[in-house]
Amino acid sequence: MKKSDIRKQRVYRALMDLCPVMEEGVPPYEAWPKTREVADACNETIYSARLHLLALAQEGRVFCSYKNVNNSLRWYPRRHRAPWDDEVQGN
Repeated sequence: MKKSDIRKQRVYRALMDLCPVMEEGVPPYEAWPKTREVADACNETIYSARLHLLALAQEGRVFCSYKNVNNSLRWYPRRHRAPWDDEVQGN
């Protein structure tokens, strides 16, 4: 496994640790961890954490707010289908 893959997994585990398991879907964006919180939790720079989180979002493993909430992106692990998944897929 590449060093970058190991770091990406560490970022993903930190995000999982920061997010409680929800019984009903995904909480609102404002409740998701900020990039800074994830970076601090896994001892990465904010830029490195953001790079890995964006890669995880492209892989479909995390949700990204893709809009700034108080000037920062927010992240949430993809454990459940989000209510907007059907709309995005055109169902």
